[in-house]
Amino acid sequence: MKIHLYGIFAILLAMPLKAAPDVAIAPALVMPDQNGQLRMLAAGTGGAPLGPEAMVWKANVEPGVYNVIVQYAASEAPPAVRLDVSDGRHLQDRFLPVTPPGSEGGASMTTQSLGPLAFPHAELVEFRLRRVDPSEEASIVIFDVVLKPVGGTQPSIIKNPSEAVPQEIPRRVNRADGAEMVWVPQGEFTMGGLGGPDAHTVFLTGFWIYKLPVTVRQYRQFCQSTSRPMPEPPNWGWIEDHPMVNVSWYDSLAYAKWAGVRLPTEAEWEKAARGTDGRVLPWGNDFDSAKCQSSRDLHGFQGTAPVGHFPENISPYGAVDMAGNIWQWCSSRIGDYPYRADDGREDTDTHIENEKRTYRGGGWVMNSWRGDWMILHRGNFYPKYAENGHIVELRRDHIGFRCAASNQ
Repeated sequence: MKIHLYGIFAILLAMPLKAAPDVAIAPALVMPDQNGQLRMLAAGTGGAPLGPEAMVWKANVEPGVYNVIVQYAASEAPPAVRLDVSDGRHLQDRFLPVTPPGSEGGASMTTQSLGPLAFPHAELVEFRLRRVDPSEEASIVIFDVVLKPVGGTQPSIIKNPSEAVPQEIPRRVNRADGAEMVWVPQGEFTMGGLGGPDAHTVFLTGFWIYKLPVTVRQYRQFCQSTSRPMPEPPNWGWIEDHPMVNVSWYDSLAYAKWAGVRLPTEAEWEKAARGTDGRVLPWGNDFDSAKCQSSRDLHGFQGTAPVGHFPENISPYGAVDMAGNIWQWCSSRIGDYPYRADDGREDTDTHIENEKRTYRGGGWVMNSWRGDWMILHRGNFYPKYAENGHIVELRRDHIGFRCAASNQ
């Protein structure tokens, strides 16, 4: 079966590109299926090469937030693709190449997310999937484009995220490291939703959270004060106003203890990032590469960007850089939803074999799924693991942290 599929892929990928008018690929109006999803192509439909012409279809879209997922195959570096929406918005990305079936570690086709799109009310929408540069010769075969509702089989209700951060939010400065902190008041918020039925209500008492991730300058001060060596620098070197990276979960705990604070819990981090109106990004519900540092647009930097470089990347409580730039360590062990702080996942004093700790927010380079930049995604990995016969702590050039404090 793999050989047969590969033969089909090879033929489709080798088809010459011809100038042609836009092609309507859905024969009729696309309607939500039983799972609330809008599928561009019917199940079992063969793929179609994306040439210079756009693929066009119309759909009846119900109110809510959707993750736009593309299923495709490409045996070489694929072209940059763009999804235009009839209301003037668009999502754009260059996908990863997919190795042919039978190759080592290969797969015949894969899926990636273009990001979230929100629709405040039911409407008839026209979508156009096209190449960013029609003259680019690299081939890509599209097998489906799916709008998958975020929050379950029915899209979550839009509550029109507020445009401005309220000025009356309390702020204070941590004297140990000079970090500005913003206040997140007590109350309920909706946690989760990316996987569908995992959306649930969580009550948190009020807490402080750093407005910005911990910087290289702040971490250097910590190292000098505690006689610790700085970690190995990233490829672009240490830049004082960039977020600190190449720090393990244990390094982050040590910094927080030195600064008289702590790491935020996974629930605290998510509430600080999204507020209480159910948004999936700090600024709202539509992904915008102009508002964060991501692999879609590095904005001229080699890796991370300076903290606070994107003024619109701000949450309802005034926390900045909660999407993109770096993943951010949280105190929590990864655990099933619903979230419960009293089930042992917030124990930071003991290590359980094969435990994983969470990090949130999406980094400047990540990874095979663009939904990482939705603040609901739960990154997690072993804080320490065996490598070449040694136990090592996980450190990466796209993982850093920010701190939090209880109301005291």
